[in-house]
Amino acid sequence: MLKGVIHDWEDKEAVAILRTCRAAMSDGSKLLIIERILPEQIDPNDPFTRAKFIYDINMMVNPGGRERTEAEFHKLVAQVNLRITRIVSMPIPLAVIEIEPL
Repeated sequence: MLKGVIHDWEDKEAVAILRTCRAAMSDGSKLLIIERILPEQIDPNDPFTRAKFIYDINMMVNPGGRERTEAEFHKLVAQVNLRITRIVSMPIPLAVIEIEPL
């Protein structure tokens, strides 16, 4: 399980982290990533939309990482032969991303 790790890094470093996780996984393994997921479009009815984008700006300015959309997470994990099997939203601006080997 990784919580708040992937958003600390740009894509190149995030892929390296995921590659290491994939190397440690067997075929039946699951990786859980807990992160904010940016919406593809701004939803004025989502109470967390504003917070998610503020976190994204903070990540770009301070540690150098960034928040990602669901599509961007799919692209990241595909680069290391993983796939997203489920995304579970939480009542806070975080989601649990369930990932397994291809």
